[in-house]
Amino acid sequence: MPREQKIMKQIAIETAKFCDVHGFHYDTISRFPSTPKGLALAVVAADRMMAIDAYQQAHSDIKVMFYRDEFDDGQQLEDDRLFYLISRQKAGWPIITDCRVVFEDRERTRKQTMQAVVIAAVQDLIAAGFTLTVEGEDFEGEPSREIGAVLAQLAGKLFNGVDCHVEAYRSDTDRGVFTVEDDGSNNPITSYMMKLDLFLKRAMQIAAA
Repeated sequence: MPREQKIMKQIAIETAKFCDVHGFHYDTISRFPSTPKGLALAVVAADRMMAIDAYQQAHSDIKVMFYRDEFDDGQQLEDDRLFYLISRQKAGWPIITDCRVVFEDRERTRKQTMQAVVIAAVQDLIAAGFTLTVEGEDFEGEPSREIGAVLAQLAGKLFNGVDCHVEAYRSDTDRGVFTVEDDGSNNPITSYMMKLDLFLKRAMQIAAA
């Protein structure tokens, strides 16, 4: 069934200070809702902070970060895009539409990455001799070693918010399961049995890139 998204998303402004002991480290200065309006507010706030002499003396860097939840390492808004938004705002243009485009681009990139992760996992497991079966709470697919058939089943579930498990079978003593779901991150493979680790390395590398 479709998952309930209970993800506390936010946008944060972080600034870097230099410490003799730890070198450069970032502190969160302000937080905003993870929405186009929240991003617009963060852009304005970042611009104002950088214009303050005291800030320039005490801090060496500033960045705008997107966080999915409190456990997320975060993703940075590219510096060139941040300064583009600042320049647009200074020129008097309403940047809410530009910020909406940022969110659309991020979601498009996220889904492309998710798809690449799933493709790599299915390709590498089948190449290693596994037969894959896609299963869910109220459905069970047919075992298959056809990459296209497995991907079609997974894509139909993943991008419709439906969790599913994939059983990888090579023999009665060589089998495992991994879970595919959209938790809001780039990686749709949220858990897997350690015996599948070797065959999911490429997929995990794509997710982490």
